[in-house]
Amino acid sequence: MNKTEKRHGFSMTEIMVIIVIVSIIATSAYKIMSTVFSHFTKSQTKLTNLRMANVVIEWIKSDVRASVIPSSDEEQPKIEETTCTFCITDNKGENSRSMVEYVFKDNSVTRTYKGQTRNLTGKVQITDMKFAEVLDEKTKSKALLITIKVDRDKELEDRTDSQKMNVVQLETILYPKFYEECLSVEEKYWNSARRNATGGV
Repeated sequence: MNKTEKRHGFSMTEIMVIIVIVSIIATSAYKIMSTVFSHFTKSQTKLTNLRMANVVIEWIKSDVRASVIPSSDEEQPKIEETTCTFCITDNKGENSRSMVEYVFKDNSVTRTYKGQTRNLTGKVQITDMKFAEVLDEKTKSKALLITIKVDRDKELEDRTDSQKMNVVQLETILYPKFYEECLSVEEKYWNSARRNATGGV
C-alpha cells in the first residue's frame, strides 16, 4: 500500500512574518543600545568637563593656602577679569616668596611660578573663566570669586539637548591671606609681631 509522504516547509507568508519579527527585534535592540551609548557618552563628557574644572580650581586653592601678606609693592595682588597674580611661599629658605600668576587665554588656563609656565587644562578647552574681588556680606571682608565654565560641545552647530546639558559651571569663593581682613585674630597677632621684629611698618 502506497502512502503519500508529506513534505514540511515554510510558506512565503511565514517567511515574511519571520523577517518582520526579526526586523522589529533588531530595531528595538539598536534603539536600546543607542540610548545606552548616548547616556554613557553624555556622562563621560560631563565627567570630563567637571574633572577639568575641578583641577584648575584645586590648583588655585592650593596656592591661595600658601599665599602671604604683601611685604612690598611688588608683592601686591593683581586681580583682573582673566588674570590673577599674588604672592605665595613654599617655606624653603630665603627665596621662598614668589609671585604666582594664573591666566585664562585662548580657552586654556596657565600657571606661571618662578619663571615656569604650565598649561593646566591640556587639550580640554575652557569656555570661560573669570576672577573677581567680592565683599563677603557675612564676614564683611574681601574675598576672591572664581567662575569657570567648561563646554566641550560649544563649537557644534546642531547641538542636542543632551549635549547642552554637558556644560559644567563651577563657582568658588576663597579667602586669601593677602586680604588681611581674612586672617584670624591669631594670624593677625603673629603677623604684627613678625613685622615689628623686623622693623616693618
